[in-house]
Amino acid sequence: MTGVSTILARLLNHYGLEDRILECSLRHHWKGIVGKGIASHTIPIQIQSRRLHLWVDSSTWANQLNRLKPLLLKKMNTHFSNRIFKDIIIKTGQPPLIPPDPPQPVKDHDPKPLPQDRDPGPDLKFLIQEYLKPVGDHHLKEVLQRVMIKSLTCE
Repeated sequence: MTGVSTILARLLNHYGLEDRILECSLRHHWKGIVGKGIASHTIPIQIQSRRLHLWVDSSTWANQLNRLKPLLLKKMNTHFSNRIFKDIIIKTGQPPLIPPDPPQPVKDHDPKPLPQDRDPGPDLKFLIQEYLKPVGDHHLKEVLQRVMIKSLTCE
């Protein structure tokens, strides 16, 4: 019998969502991984080919983070318990777009609300919904969303 984690891994691979889930998890845990100081000047943008694209709010911080790349890579890879990341691409300039309003809940289905300690907040909910847009099956999308929320909000 195939385990749920194996089936889920196949589905995520089939829909190309592995990097997106990793991005979502990284954003959610970013402050805890790099610390409050660095997190207040940076935004993880995306992951491509095991490289994190990171927005930095000033050239001074970009210069400092270039020097800290080995340490940041070590912290990120330690957090995810393997060597996922091989480089950090630092970008300055215009910050990435952040959606102004959280998405509205789906009207045709009202699942049980998450316990208060598992509420991911509107930003994380929006990211998860954005990452799951390529999934056409509404029921599968809903299941993946609940799994991602549970995975990302468990400390």
